[in-house]
Amino acid sequence: MGVVYLAEQTVPVRRQVALKMVRQGAMHSQANARFEAERQAMARLQHPNVAQLFEAGSTSEGDPYFVMELVPGEQITDYCDGRRLGIRARIELFQRVCDGVQHAHEKGLLHRDLKPSNILVTETESGPTPKVLDFGVAKAIDQPLVEGSLFTGEQIVGTPAYLSPEAVEMAGTAFDLDTRSDVYSLGVLLYELLVGVRPFETKGIPFVQILRQVTEGEPTGPSTRWRALDDSSRAELASSRRLDETTFPKRLRGDLDWIVLKAIATDRAERYPSAASLAADLERHLRDEPVEAGPPTARYRLGKFVRRRRGFVIAAAALLLSLVLGLTGTLVNLERAQSEAERANRQAAATQQALEETDEIAEFLQGLFEVSDPGTARGNTITARELLDRGATRARTDLQSRPLTRARFMLTIGNVYTKLGLYEEAQELLQETVATREQVLGPDHPEVAAALSDLGWLAYLRRNDAAAEAYGQRALGILEAAPEPDRREISDVLNSLGLAYWAQGRDDEAEPLFQRSLRISEELAGPEASIVAAGLTNLGVLYFTQRRFEEAEPLFRRSLAIEEKELGSDHPEVALSLNNLGEAVRELGDREEAESNFRRALAIYHQAVGPDHPDYGMALANLGGILREGDPGEAETALLKAVRNYEGNFTSDHPWLASPLHDLGLLYRDQGRLEEAESSLRRALAIRQSQSDDWETAETARALAALLRSTGRHQEAQSLENSVQ
Repeated sequence: MGVVYLAEQTVPVRRQVALKMVRQGAMHSQANARFEAERQAMARLQHPNVAQLFEAGSTSEGDPYFVMELVPGEQITDYCDGRRLGIRARIELFQRVCDGVQHAHEKGLLHRDLKPSNILVTETESGPTPKVLDFGVAKAIDQPLVEGSLFTGEQIVGTPAYLSPEAVEMAGTAFDLDTRSDVYSLGVLLYELLVGVRPFETKGIPFVQILRQVTEGEPTGPSTRWRALDDSSRAELASSRRLDETTFPKRLRGDLDWIVLKAIATDRAERYPSAASLAADLERHLRDEPVEAGPPTARYRLGKFVRRRRGFVIAAAALLLSLVLGLTGTLVNLERAQSEAERANRQAAATQQALEETDEIAEFLQGLFEVSDPGTARGNTITARELLDRGATRARTDLQSRPLTRARFMLTIGNVYTKLGLYEEAQELLQETVATREQVLGPDHPEVAAALSDLGWLAYLRRNDAAAEAYGQRALGILEAAPEPDRREISDVLNSLGLAYWAQGRDDEAEPLFQRSLRISEELAGPEASIVAAGLTNLGVLYFTQRRFEEAEPLFRRSLAIEEKELGSDHPEVALSLNNLGEAVRELGDREEAESNFRRALAIYHQAVGPDHPDYGMALANLGGILREGDPGEAETALLKAVRNYEGNFTSDHPWLASPLHDLGLLYRDQGRLEEAESSLRRALAIRQSQSDDWETAETARALAALLRSTGRHQEAQSLENSVQ
């Protein structure tokens, strides 16, 4: 019936819009009435999850049109599958779809054609945002949208696979569809998002048979439907949701099965009464509260209560047990006395074991620090690095009988190695820690997750992004599945995993992790706590690399203020925030503040970690870049030192190397040292191309192209420019 154009609106604001017109040849009374009904429907709606109507009118030839928000996105199922969103992320996105549909219902409208192609997900500043589109067959609940709008009563309206049974059965009558018809369509969509297929098979099925399935069939739950699929489909669907084939059906079974089946119940009286109530039940599931769709059995509700209030239940059970024991007869009292004696013996044994372990640790530390004794050192200066190396060696040999204690020492030393930039040494110790804890505690213990998180951070620093992602995903899975999740540890892992995604150019996956980590940190410790600073920094870095400098700058300032207050003005984390803030204000035009921040960061790093540490190289690179136009001599010295620093710490294609090489190329170009300039720019370009840094790649390519043009190589320059358009 309609055709939609990409158009540009020039007044009152300039923006791209979607312009919808009646298709030529469809200009009959029914088409005009339906088109006018859609305009009236869109005019009622104003919600962030519904495409917005901007204006409506007619062409000079009298053809009606309306102009609405352009939604540059993917249909919701493709978006979720393409980014391998987990079950929770899919549910949270779907809840926002419910919000948009609920808004339409509150404005007196039924959509009647809810399906993936009418729900697009677009990227906004607040993250992925679903938009409900196409109210072309909407029906008013309160009154007709236009005069004579009952024309749709003569035919089936909507897409068969998503139609509610009553929409099929009442076609051709003066039917009384209500909001539960849209709830059914939402239930089918939720089914598809969760399990990857619809409740009924529709591929290659005749139209009439599809309708018969909808009205007469009895849908099975998502977990049952999944088990009926072939092996390859199950493996692919599980992988696209970041689950294995064993975990996937368990994740669906129970609450999600019940919620979906209630939404798509054949009898609408058994469905959720509204989109809002469907979204609310999903929220209860996410919070581990009893869901409305669940069986109202005492056992089910008790199970939910126990999972939410595990500590309270254990304490109450212990109190109840003691009361029961106190009221039993003499025989039970005797048995209890015997049990208490046995427990006392076990406690004594545990205490003795703890004392022995404490003695071992004390002896270990004493032996470690004896190296500083003048009789042992014999006049030599003992460095912190030598103490660490000695500690790592002795932990392996002296604590064999205490594997968990040994693992704790190795984790601590490994993390210090990481902070010192000794990545090879750190890698070995952290991997040993993970292996030991897995062997003693099991692979799903939270202490294993803590060590995996540290390994992920180390992998990120070494730019082994795939390993960083794998470690982070496994750590997060362990922590979230724990009976009493450690939210502080979860916040740390979310930050590390977000960095792994960001390093791979997957900003749309990184940003919600950073935001979630920040929310958890603020809830746990308040907005000014030191643990909040990491989340602010990571979110700011993401915005910076997206060239959203005005959003990044206040995050860096807030992070810096927190760290100076909590850690002191000479802490390395303060230096990192100074570097970040310096880069942001440089892009915003304040070169004086940028230089001041870079110099202060350089001084802190020199004192805290020394000139061989890669963080010191980063501060040198930033300072050299800002001095290029003001003090070329000092700039060249700083940039060359930065390059040598990075070459000593990283591989030859590490992305950090690209920045000082790029700035050196510009410096040499300005000084007329064209061969050196070209060599530096080409090396920087090769690194950036290998890392898929789009805007930085384009920046270096343009600089190199300009240099080539200045030496008469126009064709080569043009080819280079074309490659980064």
